[in-house]
Amino acid sequence: MTKAGNKLFRQILLLGACCVALAVGAPRQEVGTVESVQGILERCDSGTFAWDFAAPNNRIHQSDRFRTGQESISVLSLEGPCRLFLNEETEVRIEKAGSSRDRTRIQSITLLRGTLFLVASKNDSSNYRFDIITPLVRASFPHDASCLVAQDGRGQSLVFPINGVATVRPLQGKGAYTVAPPEVFRLYAGRSSEMPKAAVPADTAYLDWMGAADSALMASERAHHRERQARLLALLSDVRYDKVRILPFQNESDYRGVWNLEQALPMMITDRLRQFYTGPFEGPADGPATRATHGAAKERVLVLTGRITDFYFETTRKGGIRDSSTWGMQRCGLSVVLSLESPADRRMLGAFPLSDSTLFLENEKGVFDGLAKHPFSLEDTLFARSAAGIVVRQILDTVDARLRPLIAR
Repeated sequence: MTKAGNKLFRQILLLGACCVALAVGAPRQEVGTVESVQGILERCDSGTFAWDFAAPNNRIHQSDRFRTGQESISVLSLEGPCRLFLNEETEVRIEKAGSSRDRTRIQSITLLRGTLFLVASKNDSSNYRFDIITPLVRASFPHDASCLVAQDGRGQSLVFPINGVATVRPLQGKGAYTVAPPEVFRLYAGRSSEMPKAAVPADTAYLDWMGAADSALMASERAHHRERQARLLALLSDVRYDKVRILPFQNESDYRGVWNLEQALPMMITDRLRQFYTGPFEGPADGPATRATHGAAKERVLVLTGRITDFYFETTRKGGIRDSSTWGMQRCGLSVVLSLESPADRRMLGAFPLSDSTLFLENEKGVFDGLAKHPFSLEDTLFARSAAGIVVRQILDTVDARLRPLIAR
């Protein structure tokens, strides 16, 4: 055989070997482990492209994608590149390994809720870093907002917008988003000295993201979200619960005034739900139910809990006695997260963040100086007319609209 023939024969053998390798498929690289799951954590396997529920100790493969259920918390330990996809509002905490030797190799990412892509970048020939978003920065992506996060060669994080509106609040006064170049937001986490003049100096930056970088991906995710909502509605319609129970709320806000928000708000919501739920009902005032007691084991109870994440109410006197148009001004804001769960099914059925605020001007002589002495109740005329009453009514209307389709009967 000639030299040319030998060369052609070797090329054919090499091509055949490549085809066999592609047909068999190289083993997928394992890049981490699911440490813990509270609520719902779903994984899209990079090999089968099918979504399934993830459980503790599941191994994570390269290019696997994850998303959490609402109000779910999961902890993943990653040792290599991985893409994560979350739903609803997001908070991501990255915790370094305890050993300084492994600090750049393994970091634990705690996923709360939200819509966000994270892509780990390779640090050198053997290690990976997961410092794309550090504990110094919190990014909230409500509703259908989403983005793609990656790093450039200088170790700076690039945020590529897909769609939606994001609120970015740097913690401890460090970090900001800036436009560089247009449609790309650069995160300087903990490196304030390196911020360019175009950086946003304020504590909160509002970023409007227009258009979609990957319309097919977003359409697929929206379709999956609609499917999940349909499954939830089917579950609630097929199961007959013995009762609906509302527990006292947790007050995580800074408000420590005379109003007992932990009891007053769930009682108001109880009264509103009674208007469309005709089955057995147990509100905060109906019995000694506690957060640790969800009912007997054989009872099918639908439990509604809540967290008051923010509440402020201010009454100020502005202007003089001759300027009656500015005698009194009120500012009020309220943020609540409701959680609907079925202990018998061992699953969280849904979480509903509610928020509203208002500025109210009182043009009459009766400035609400003594409003705190009145009960936190819409049955009280003075409270109902105040800024606090207006906000509470708006919150209750939202509760009605969100929960009526789920539990009305």
